[in-house]
Amino acid sequence: MNNLKYDYEFDPEAQNNTAASIARFAMLGGKDVLDIGAGPAIVSRYLVSQGREATCLDNDEDALASLDGTGLRAIHADLESGSWADELVGQSFDVIILADVLEHLRQPLTILAAIRDKVLLREDGLLVVSVPNASHVSVVSELLVGEFDYTKTGILDETHVRWFTLHNLTTLLEAAGFVVDRVERTRRSLEQTGSAVHAMTISEPVRRELSARNPESETYQFVVLARPDNAANRIAAERNRFAEERRAWREEREAWSRQLAAAEAAAPGTSADHQALRAENERLRKELDRLRAILQDERQATRADLKRGAAEMSRVQGRARDLKEVLQKVKRERQEARDSLRQARETIKRLRLRIARQDEELERLRDTFENSRGVRAAAKVVKVVRRAKAGGGHD
Repeated sequence: MNNLKYDYEFDPEAQNNTAASIARFAMLGGKDVLDIGAGPAIVSRYLVSQGREATCLDNDEDALASLDGTGLRAIHADLESGSWADELVGQSFDVIILADVLEHLRQPLTILAAIRDKVLLREDGLLVVSVPNASHVSVVSELLVGEFDYTKTGILDETHVRWFTLHNLTTLLEAAGFVVDRVERTRRSLEQTGSAVHAMTISEPVRRELSARNPESETYQFVVLARPDNAANRIAAERNRFAEERRAWREEREAWSRQLAAAEAAAPGTSADHQALRAENERLRKELDRLRAILQDERQATRADLKRGAAEMSRVQGRARDLKEVLQKVKRERQEARDSLRQARETIKRLRLRIARQDEELERLRDTFENSRGVRAAAKVVKVVRRAKAGGGHD
């Protein structure tokens, strides 16, 4: 396993660790796990040790070969093909893991939509996704110095074809019918990355400005826990509607700004027109700000609703698990009672056969006894007769 590209060990209790975050989220779900793009399956190996049953799907034959003898089910499949899920037809899972997979796919939405359309994830199941953060300070530092050098691993992995921030990952999941429930982050400073050489060339004020403008600038990877939800499509549609309105208002504002600039250039003395244009431009700016505020309120309200729904779902799932355990216990006790009753019936049957044989033996002994009594009575008569004859001879 040591020659595999993405092979490493992890502490499941560790904080600020992507694999540990994935494992913690996965342990919140049921026992049936599908690890898509599993590679050496470091997380699934841990899950199996915790009593889970994991199926690992990957296109890397060497990685799948390393799973022999681990208790993991291995399936060879190419996620870029339309038939990648053929061997999973009719199956569904409690947890599906996409750990650092989406960034390697040309059409990640197709994979996510297939999970929903083919019902690979149960309605109360969990989707665990991790992606590198394209807005990390290491990537920005590369761009600031006019570089963008790919690496063997990391955010600039040479096999990455897609780039994600938390915003467009959330948008992608919603478009596929999933809502984000929780997010964990793995953080790395610029000095902790392969781009550490740029730390000396970027001034501290610039770094502070980058951090102020992007709170996720030191988030190296996002680990997201999502759930299937029909509301996701409505959220995505609402998000698109607000985005379109915002784009339209921005374009209108830019048009007014161009008209204002043209009017000022053509007739510098028409201050009344200029003021009117400026007033209209200001009105459009305020309207755009108002729409932004509405969108933010809607997002917060939606997140609050989703959190409440997720909490209620977790409570219901916990209760369902408790009831399931009680039902299983009742079934076991019922089966034990049936087994005991069957054993008792067999014992009674054996006793009845034994009693019947004893009755037959008793009857045989009784007959023998009666016969012996008759024989003794006859012997007595003979004896009496003989005595009588013997007495008559003396006379």
